[in-house]
Amino acid sequence: MEPNSLDAVVSSVRDKDPVVLVHYLTGGYAKRAGDLQVVPDKVAKSSDMSHRFRMELEGNHEGNNLYSFENLKQIDDKGRLEEKRFMSANPRDISDGITWEKKEALTKGSDEAKAQAWYVIPQDCGGYALLNYLDPTYLLGMINKTPNLAACGRPNESVFGVTPLIGIWVIVKPRDKECIHQHTPEV
Repeated sequence: MEPNSLDAVVSSVRDKDPVVLVHYLTGGYAKRAGDLQVVPDKVAKSSDMSHRFRMELEGNHEGNNLYSFENLKQIDDKGRLEEKRFMSANPRDISDGITWEKKEALTKGSDEAKAQAWYVIPQDCGGYALLNYLDPTYLLGMINKTPNLAACGRPNESVFGVTPLIGIWVIVKPRDKECIHQHTPEV
């Protein structure tokens, strides 16, 4: 894996390169497995694209860019080829979890489209916070933060606008033979 860098974000948007979302606190990577799972194990096989995402620039709101995250998994759980799916919060209850929906044009202004758009905000300690456009008080985090166990990715409400470590992600470029570096940063 290449180190966390703005280059990974820029090349994913400009060149449509895939990226992997690695959780800053646990070192686990985000994977589409039903909802969103944060998996502590190394990537098992490179043909499984459920851990790869492509970022697309969706627009701008008050000087901040909005992005969507297309998951590159092409085969559904029943073995069928499926349409592109994008990471989305539940527009009816944003804290309910992550779903994978077909593309909704942000220009329509619907809650479904807003739930697919994310602010990508650099953090002072490194990494990025992914805040949902529908309600930016919610950032992508997870339910369980135990480093060696899989956890469910979910929008978490920030407190007083502070981004906790559970809501920080490192965005990296994948390589053919991947191994997620396991570490827990000192706090």
